[in-house]
Amino acid sequence: MIKRQILRQTILLQLEAAAPAFLPVETLLTGIRAAGYDITERLLRRELTYLDDKRLIDSSLPDLDPADRRYRLGAGGQDFLDANGLSES
Repeated sequence: MIKRQILRQTILLQLEAAAPAFLPVETLLTGIRAAGYDITERLLRRELTYLDDKRLIDSSLPDLDPADRRYRLGAGGQDFLDANGLSES
């Protein structure tokens, strides 16, 4: 099982790489699994909600399908990555 802190950092780094685009859950899940982590969509959604609540990421609901929430790196998330020497930009 992946530690939450590592998972959260991995999510932030993926969103930083895609900035300023919003990414769907499926894309994030594929990227995390490609990085070698075995997680469920449920766990990913829970962590995305946490990061959104902490204002590290921003979320958006597309007009066509409200169930398809998308995410991007927020200013707080960029600050976190910068402060911890994790930023790739």
